[in-house]
Amino acid sequence: MIKKENQCPLKEVKLQDGTLIKGVSYRTLAFGEMTMCTVMYYQKGAIVPLHKHYHEQVGYIVSGKVKVNFAGKESILEKGDSYSLEGNTEHQVEALEESEIIDIFTPVRKAYLD
Repeated sequence: MIKKENQCPLKEVKLQDGTLIKGVSYRTLAFGEMTMCTVMYYQKGAIVPLHKHYHEQVGYIVSGKVKVNFAGKESILEKGDSYSLEGNTEHQVEALEESEIIDIFTPVRKAYLD
């Protein structure tokens, strides 16, 4: 599958109950049978509240700086840093700067499909 950016609509992130997370949006770049690649955009001050999902998640900070809480451990991540989360790991993200993060999920997050 090849997709151009204009084929990847920008969407707002929602919690499982449908509540929008202010200041966080994403594009689903590509997906296969088992994996999905997204780019997440965070406005400064945006917070993704503590949550978990059964998907394994790895990410790469393209730009900006975020404070993360992964399984009760706080860290500051910035451009060039990466991370890996096992499925069902509680995590939270706060954008300290406008940030862009590539996230890979397995299995595919059906809620993020176009």
